[in-house]
Amino acid sequence: MLTKLTEYVQQTRPTAMLLALAVILFLVIFFIKYKRDMAPRMGTLEWIRNYDKPAFSLDGRRFSMDKRDVVPLLSLILIYGVVAFTQLGTSKAPQSFYTFEGDNYSVIIDLGEERELSQVMYYTGLYPGDYDFYYSNTGTSWVRVTDPNATAQDTGNDAAMHQSYADLFKWQYISKGEGNFSGRYLQIIARTVPMELGELALYDGEGNLLDVSGVDSVLLDEQDTVPQSPSWLNSMYFDEIYHGRTAYEHIKNIYPYEITHPPLGKLLIALGIQIFGMTPFGYRFMGTFFGVLMLLPLYILLKNMFGKTRVALCGSALFAFEFMHFTQTRIATIDTYGVFFTLLSFLFMWRWISEPYDRRLGQTWGNLALCGLSFGIGCACKWTVLYAGVGLAVLWLLRVIMKYRAVGLSGYGKELLGTVLLSCLFFVVIPAAIYCLSYIPYGLACGYSFPELLGQ
Repeated sequence: MLTKLTEYVQQTRPTAMLLALAVILFLVIFFIKYKRDMAPRMGTLEWIRNYDKPAFSLDGRRFSMDKRDVVPLLSLILIYGVVAFTQLGTSKAPQSFYTFEGDNYSVIIDLGEERELSQVMYYTGLYPGDYDFYYSNTGTSWVRVTDPNATAQDTGNDAAMHQSYADLFKWQYISKGEGNFSGRYLQIIARTVPMELGELALYDGEGNLLDVSGVDSVLLDEQDTVPQSPSWLNSMYFDEIYHGRTAYEHIKNIYPYEITHPPLGKLLIALGIQIFGMTPFGYRFMGTFFGVLMLLPLYILLKNMFGKTRVALCGSALFAFEFMHFTQTRIATIDTYGVFFTLLSFLFMWRWISEPYDRRLGQTWGNLALCGLSFGIGCACKWTVLYAGVGLAVLWLLRVIMKYRAVGLSGYGKELLGTVLLSCLFFVVIPAAIYCLSYIPYGLACGYSFPELLGQ
């Protein structure tokens, strides 16, 4: 395979090099022609326009929202909201879990009579591990079901029920060979503890969901949540196995599994779970809601910058239905919150740098404070928001330089000092405080109380 790949690269290298040279030559010719076409024509007075352009300035360059923006903005939010929340995920999922812990590492289910089973589906909960699955007619002599896909190298790992870290809060089928089996009693033994199991779905010999209404078991008490088959609509997928799980762990006051990003984004996901339950709709709700909500600051920012309703509407619509935005906001991950607060911070930064130069710091510090607050909240959601701080710093410096040029040092010296001091407060002290406070759930999960976490 490697030899064939090497031969292919050697064969296509000359063609690729010629194509690259052709592209470079085209770009050079294009920009040379563009420069000539944009230059003043001989025998005309077009050169005069080069001296009529006013110097670039941000003095009062902010266009306000008006009545013409209400209908386009609300229409866009409504349309996108309907599309975003459609088929977001089921609002039904097992909420009661059987916990295998300590000496309680097994459970036996009495079906009341011998039943023929063709397949078993199960819904996983917290904690990774494996289960052994047994069936019996007497309750004393048990037959263990083994994973038919296990190889000789999988000795000791041939369990029929798997619950790896990537399989939590998912519907899965028990791994077994071809054919049905019969039994009155079912036994599940956890190989490691603690582990959580949500629900079982038993299918009879003809593949129909078995009626277990008379069976007393926490693993068979939510049969209305059983789907036709596992899918992204009823199970976690992609990075939800990290962030959605961690949000649930924060609710349960459990030290989180995923600690590669700050906690605030997961706490926002947890808010949706608190409202709608630990369901796909519940742990995806807040991300989708923020995905709809972020159209508001983007629209306002575009209108403030360009002053045209059609520009703001077009830019917001392109962003709304761009596939990355649509997909990411419908998954229980933390990227949505970082983007939302980044947009919000740049909106407030633009509103600050576009203030008229004759306005003093006491009249403009509010936008600067809201910008720093949004930046701090974003950093507490995901560290990538720190990169946005570079852009904010460039815009901040641009405002300072341009106002200094406009009013001079004598009229700007004291205000500049105040701006620097307030900026340190808004962009360093407050964000650092928000970031540290977002880790309170970690301390609570370790057994600390609020007074201890606050150093009292």
